[in-house]
Amino acid sequence: MSLLLSLKENFAPIAIGSEKAPQNLNELRSRLQDAAQVGRARPDLAYYCHWYAEFLDHLRHQEDLSMLQTRGKPRRMWAEQSLIYLDLTQCLRLHSSQMLGWSQALLQEKSQEFGCLLDELAEALEEMKDWNEGCEARCLNCGWSGQVSTCPHCRFHLLKPVRQYGTQQNSYVRLAPLQANLFQAITSVLEGQCDLLALEVPLELMQSRYQKALEEAEANLHLPLAQQALQSIPRALSGLREISRVFQDFDAQHLEDGWSILFQADQALQSNPASPRRDAGSYCEMIVDQVTLTNE
Repeated sequence: MSLLLSLKENFAPIAIGSEKAPQNLNELRSRLQDAAQVGRARPDLAYYCHWYAEFLDHLRHQEDLSMLQTRGKPRRMWAEQSLIYLDLTQCLRLHSSQMLGWSQALLQEKSQEFGCLLDELAEALEEMKDWNEGCEARCLNCGWSGQVSTCPHCRFHLLKPVRQYGTQQNSYVRLAPLQANLFQAITSVLEGQCDLLALEVPLELMQSRYQKALEEAEANLHLPLAQQALQSIPRALSGLREISRVFQDFDAQHLEDGWSILFQADQALQSNPASPRRDAGSYCEMIVDQVTLTNE
């Protein structure tokens, strides 16, 4: 909130005329209130409204790039916050293009509208700040927190939220069906769409599949793909173990960290020029296929 509502001078518009330019959005609100009180807007005020409209639009696009990497409640809060940015931008653009011809009554009405939107944005920013900085376990669906282990409203386990997101959102790996099921389960838990227990089955299936792949690789060291698998599979299994830690301390950070480890392990396999172009996570089938062909 301080970055947006109390901008330093080097982020503020260049002054037009003899008066100093409003240094932040709160100062711009005061200028608009002054104009409404006297019933007349100065031409430089229309310019400042245009400047801040463009600034807010740019800021929204910049924030969108990072917020799209989040999941669950933070992304939902950003969706609401983004609408406020759009309303503020539209409001200021209307001021910049039409306010010089407005009556005093209209100036007062539009000034109050801008002030209400600004208060709404400040509240939304504060809510986002509290959520991001909080480590208290809460329901990832409704945000409820308390001294019990499950939400009385949603019947979901309370989890500590993710505080740091990985970089795998900017990369691409094709997922095998079991991996896709696990990813969908993780995403659903983080977005508050289902309970933590939904992870148990896909996680167990993945662990069994990777363990089988490891055994196949160890039994067929003469195959190049098996040698590559021996480097990637143990790291993939460590990612699955990291994910399973969520059942011990109910910290959703394990889901993010574990999936990141798993993702990087499979990405390393896919990036190997000697590896067939197959879905990541299905290299146990690749090994079995190659063994079968070799034995034949």
